[in-house]
Amino acid sequence: SDVLAEEVQYLRQMLADSNEEKNIQVAMIRDEMQRTIELLMKQGDQGSAGQELVERLLKDQGQALEQRKAEYEMQKIQLDKRDEAVRTLHDANDLKSRELDDCAACYEQRLRDMENTCTSRALVAQQLRNANQSLVSESKRLEARLAWWEVKDERLLASESALSEWEFDLLKAVHASTNKLAARRVELRLEQAAAAQAERVTCRIC
Repeated sequence: SDVLAEEVQYLRQMLADSNEEKNIQVAMIRDEMQRTIELLMKQGDQGSAGQELVERLLKDQGQALEQRKAEYEMQKIQLDKRDEAVRTLHDANDLKSRELDDCAACYEQRLRDMENTCTSRALVAQQLRNANQSLVSESKRLEARLAWWEVKDERLLASESALSEWEFDLLKAVHASTNKLAARRVELRLEQAAAAQAERVTCRIC
């Protein structure tokens, strides 16, 4: 934009210089006409030939002035057109710059959205990894408990004391489980009896 502004300023200066040059040349022509007229008057030529010569000189100088004026007007028109083209190019450049700024802002926003999405996905992936580790740990724990209950061939290869110890622990665990089942059955029977008693009381009231 600074280059375009400098070019516009240069064109305007050229136009001003052209106008100044036109004024100087007009003044020079007028001075020349004045000197010619004064010369004829000094020579004392007041006849028709002198008058015709003066008229012809005036006509020629007038045509020269009109031609010079037309040239300067054409030059002014060309400079105005170039000035308008420069302004149009400047406006187009500003518009393109704004479009590029908008496009850059759009891409920056898309980049931020993608970064946020990647961050969210990374968090979800980490949560899934943690959950998977928990499942693996729980699975290993359950497999260990199941293996403890199974009578595998390698366990039978153990010593007598080891087998006796494992058998004792196994029977102890079975006994504990049986006690829990028996206690639960008692609780269920008591709940059934209470429900039946409540039902009989309700029927009597009815």
